[in-house]
Amino acid sequence: MHWRKCCVFLLAIATTLPALATDKPGFYMAAGMASYATTAGDSGLVGLDSLPSTLKTDSGKTEFRGTIAVGYLYPLGPKYLVMLEAGKDVGSSTQFSTDAVLIAQNGYSSEIDREWRFKRHWFVAVKPAMRISDATLAYLSLSHHQAYVSGRSDLWLDCNNGTCNTITSFAGGGSLNGTGIGLGLQTTFEKILFLRVEVESIRFNQFTASVGDPAIPTAYSSENLHLKSTVGRVMVGYRF
Repeated sequence: MHWRKCCVFLLAIATTLPALATDKPGFYMAAGMASYATTAGDSGLVGLDSLPSTLKTDSGKTEFRGTIAVGYLYPLGPKYLVMLEAGKDVGSSTQFSTDAVLIAQNGYSSEIDREWRFKRHWFVAVKPAMRISDATLAYLSLSHHQAYVSGRSDLWLDCNNGTCNTITSFAGGGSLNGTGIGLGLQTTFEKILFLRVEVESIRFNQFTASVGDPAIPTAYSSENLHLKSTVGRVMVGYRF
């Protein structure tokens, strides 16, 4: 379904941009593949033995996804240019999970299970560029990313044979903003086609959630999720 929507989007852009670009030949569109190495640092307070304890976990995943973008290249002079770009990452959400045994003694155990879904939506970027040859540009990328995270956290305390004295659960989500910085090279061939290679580091703001009553430490849990991605993209584009 995601690929169908993106194909429709690209087709719409391909049919409308040429008319807009009649007097403005700086318009372009690009598509390609990206490797996303995403890490999720999950920290929080968990109520145990009448006192809150800190639990920290780290998860990581590397995935390949599609990327589409449209933009406009504006010349600032014979050597310097700037690209204004908007795009979207194509693919399903990234999933993380953590299962931790907090206490296991005398036949009793306390555990916490966490599951998170991280979905990228769209990004906008400003890319100052410099010509290093007639056909090749080197550029810096400064970008803003929009994403969404949702998840759940289940805390079981003093469990024995499937029976737990306290069960506390949370489920919810929220929007995330990310800031990216990267470097890239772009080479034009056949005058209207170009090949682009870039690397970008993206940091998202912290997502915080809590469940239970802070006045009752043994039935309270707070979560802080930190997400960051290192992205490598290879894209082929068309200049109108």
